[in-house]
Amino acid sequence: MRDHCSNGCLTKRSVLSLGASAAASLLVAAFDSRGWAQSAGGGAPGIIDVHHHVSPPGFIKALIKHQAGERPMLDWTPARSIEDMDRPGVALSIISITTPGVWFGDREEARRLARECNDYGAKLKTDFPGRFGLFASLPLPDVEDSLKKIEYVFDTSMPTASGS
Repeated sequence: MRDHCSNGCLTKRSVLSLGASAAASLLVAAFDSRGWAQSAGGGAPGIIDVHHHVSPPGFIKALIKHQAGERPMLDWTPARSIEDMDRPGVALSIISITTPGVWFGDREEARRLARECNDYGAKLKTDFPGRFGLFASLPLPDVEDSLKKIEYVFDTSMPTASGS
């Protein structure tokens, strides 16, 4: 079945497809030229954790404000995350925020919170090279700004041609 609508709008299927493509592209940036995630210190390839939650400060504030989702990981820190990764030999964790995401019914709040969470994730990638990848937070159902957030994450979180 063809996936389109008569007025040129994006369908749920096309947005999900775009999101899956973006996620796959972000994962690719985490691998070396052989397709392996490098363990800490550049040693042997390690495990890749593709379901690793982080708690940016603004996200915790939003969850508390809206009394939403599960208890936020109030004691989460990057150091504790790396300790948790090192115990079973996880070389790389792809990070994301947890339920309920950034949408609490207010478009501007969702846009601001998605940007804040994505910037926080990009900083973790910079501060801990090779340890974190990033699944971008998107302010869905705001499709227009979600597409802008995907572009922004690619522009700020992907390595350059020189490998930095």
